[in-house]
Parts: sequence; C-alpha cells; structure tokens
Amino acid sequence: MKVLITGASGFIGGRLALALSQNTDYQVSVTGRSSAIKDKFLGTKVSVIQGDLLNMSVVEKAIQSIDIIIHCAGLAGTWGTYDDFFQANVAVTENLIKAAQGSQVTRIINISSPSIYVNFSNQLLIKESYLPETFSNFYAQTKFEAEQLINNAHNDALQTISLRPRLVIGKGDTTLLPRLLSLQAAGLLKQIGNGQNVVDFTSIDNLIELIEHCFTAPKSAMGRAYNISNGQSDKLWDVIDEVCRQMNIPIKRQKVPYRPIMALAKLNEKICGLLKLSREPKLLPVPVSVMANSMTLNIDDAREFLSYSPKITTKHSISEFVSWWKENNSL
Repeated sequence: MKVLITGASGFIGGRLALALSQNTDYQVSVTGRSSAIKDKFLGTKVSVIQGDLLNMSVVEKAIQSIDIIIHCAGLAGTWGTYDDFFQANVAVTENLIKAAQGSQVTRIINISSPSIYVNFSNQLLIKESYLPETFSNFYAQTKFEAEQLINNAHNDALQTISLRPRLVIGKGDTTLLPRLLSLQAAGLLKQIGNGQNVVDFTSIDNLIELIEHCFTAPKSAMGRAYNISNGQSDKLWDVIDEVCRQMNIPIKRQKVPYRPIMALAKLNEKICGLLKLSREPKLLPVPVSVMANSMTLNIDDAREFLSYSPKITTKHSISEFVSWWKENNSL
C-alpha cells in the first residue's frame, strides 16, 4: 500500500511517517515546504516531495500511485490574517481533494482539531455535533471549513474521514510540552485561574494506531469527523507540574485571576488587530482560555464506529517524552 503524508515536517506527520515506514506493507511518501524535510528523513525508507501544496503540479506529483492520503499539513496558531489560514488550511485541502478525485486514491484521512469547539468557557464531554456561535479565531474557522470540504468529498470511490485529536503529546513533541517547559524554566509561565481545569490529552502512539486502523475501517464509519483523546481527563496544571518534576524544573509560578486576564487579552487582540501587527501578540484570548478553562471530549463515537481503544496513558506519554527530550534536546 502506498501512503502519502502531508505536513511531515510537523510532530504528528513526522512520527507517523517514521512509524509506518517500519512496516514493509507500506511505501511511505511525505511532503513539506521547507528543505529541512529532506534532512529529517535522510537515511530512512521515506520518499520526500518538497514543495508547496498550493501548487497543483506539486500535489499531482505527490499523489502519483498513492492509495491513501493522511493530511497533516496546515497552518496552526492564534494570529494571522484569514487569507493566511485559508490558503494553508482550506485551499491546500481543496487541491488535495481535486487531485485525488478520479485518481487511484481510495481514502483521505484528515487531521483536524477540537480547537473548533473553543467558546471561552468550561466545556466537558463535547460531542462532535457541537459548534460555538462564532469560531474563536481564524485557525478554528478554517480547520472546520477544511473538514467540510473533506466530508463533502466522501463517496464510494474516495472515502474520507476527519480526526480531531486533543493536545497530542509523546516522543517527538517539539511544540506543546517544550513550549510550556521553556516558559516555566524561564519563570515566565503563569497559572491562570484556580488550576483545577481538566483537559484531555492524546498520546501520539494512540493516534498513530488509530490512523492506521482508518486505512481499513468499515465504509460505514467514514464520511464524518471524530473526537480523539486518551479517554481519561487530567488536571492541566498537575500534568505540567509532573513534566517539570521529571525534567528537574522548579514548579513555583505566579498565579493570576482568569477574568481580568481574559478581559485584557480580548482588548489586546482588538488593539493589535486594528494596528495590523504581523507579529503574534504575547497575550491573546485563545491561549488564555486553553490554560484556564476545562475542555474534555466525548469519544464514544470513535470507540463504537472505529473500534478505538486507547492503550497509552497520559502518564506514559509524559515519561516517553521526557526520556526522548533528555536524550536529544536541552532547554
């Protein structure tokens, strides 16, 4: 089976490509915009196509002889213009779908995000059908718009599915935990709120296992989106403290009240928007909400229709990350 993974420069796509390439049943190809993508997979069995997926010639080259596409590419973040996010998240998805239609591609597995749910309040056991009255930012909006394209493209010949994994962690994480650790080590991480907010994490190993299952999942399970997590909630600040302890980083930090910080973040977002600042402001509403509010997902549908049974716990994912980070990096 020939598999294409877009956005393999990132954590999820990169780990997935390396994992699948160890299985002789798969021939793995990846895409990435930066030339660093070639160095990342140097000496592996992974084939690399460097280029921008906004360019249809790059897309058409990438999907030649491909059976399944796992779409991880996209622009994440909390700041930027709608057009920036649209081009990276929606236009690229549309190009992949157009190229795949009428080709030998049989399935597209789209990696989406539960960021679409954010409504700046505590949210527990969210179902896939929930949508806020307005999206929290352009990232959330365009990830949902990309999902709609994926869902609408689903048919017998080209079966599609979207996965919404929450806070993916584990070996190879170069974004979520490293960013928090760096701030804590520098004394810049502040606890917003009472520290009792609960969240869901997703082990990268659980996610990889599920993605591979989606290659052969029943047709009846395709054509929709699924929440994904480890299936067990944790207090966010307890997890941060545990990672810090294992990394020998002091856990003492300043605590700040939620409401005034959120009000200040919203004001700052408006002012920076009016000034059309290109650099991402340090204080914005979505990061404040993520750090202070609870968000957990209902994964019953993934369990029922995809036979999803997460085996790796958040605790194990933390230990795996810490061991990997100590061997390969420094703060």
